[in-house]
Amino acid sequence: MVKPLRFYSCLMLFFCSFLPAFAQDEALKLKGLLEALRSAMQDPDEKKLNDLISAQLTYGHSNGVLDTKESFISNMVSGKSNFDDLEFSEISIVLNPHTAILRHILKAKSLDEGKEPALVNLKVMLVWSREGDKWKLIARQAVKVI
Repeated sequence: MVKPLRFYSCLMLFFCSFLPAFAQDEALKLKGLLEALRSAMQDPDEKKLNDLISAQLTYGHSNGVLDTKESFISNMVSGKSNFDDLEFSEISIVLNPHTAILRHILKAKSLDEGKEPALVNLKVMLVWSREGDKWKLIARQAVKVI
């Protein structure tokens, strides 16, 4: 009876020793995806945005407006939403097996179509979800930094 218990205890310790490395690898992947998102928003690229975003996206702006995947990408590619000097900082990640929550500060110059240029300073929460073997952005909410 002692041998199976010892075996399973050793097996559990063996697998648990890989968890921190797995979490670190996933966090690095997510930071890379966040940078890819930032780049695709600064210089809008429809294909890259499509690859990063879930079909179920709900994208909340700091003014309460909600976008879907289609409206978000359309607004970015058409220039209706336009960022210059887009910077993400103070990135934090909460990682679960199928979901990740990333928070960051977004600073940029907004050059939205039909509006005066404006400085943007936001706190942003992004929710990424596993779809197959890929992480996809499924939700975003921003609030103005006061």
